[in-house]
Amino acid sequence: MHKPAIDWVINIILTDLGYHPESDRTYVVQSNPWSSVYRFLTDQGYIFLKQIPQALSLEPKVTDLSRDQFYANVPTIIADNMDLH
Repeated sequence: MHKPAIDWVINIILTDLGYHPESDRTYVVQSNPWSSVYRFLTDQGYIFLKQIPQALSLEPKVTDLSRDQFYANVPTIIADNMDLH
């Protein structure tokens, strides 16, 4: 697990954005060389953390652009941490 990124989600994102964890367990959805995806259960539904290698760190910007410019059906990014990718 990528502990700093998970700690960031739990301690900063969930707290600052008003999500309340319903469980203290982090579920690994996917883990491979090009990304790791984790799921957190909150009072407002699931929140996902996708951690990617630095070489792919533009993915959040591309995702937002895809939604805004091309109306693509992509997830909404609620936070981005460029230092943790």
